[in-house]
Amino acid sequence: MKQDGRQFQPINLEATKEYLQTVIEAQEAANEELRSANEEIQSSNEELQSTNEELETAKEELQSANEELTSDK
Repeated sequence: MKQDGRQFQPINLEATKEYLQTVIEAQEAANEELRSANEEIQSSNEELQSTNEELETAKEELQSANEELTSDK
């Protein structure tokens, strides 16, 4: 086929559809992996926040005990 001096190849719609379906499936799989990784990161973040709160409480208790020891002198 020629139009304006350029040659056009016929489009294989079925092959294009299959290719696009493959791309979509790969994207969906990648998105699922990202969702899973995000959930793991959020869980780890919550654990770290909890540990940080525990450390903050322990620090305050140590500071309080240190203040009591230094005021007893």
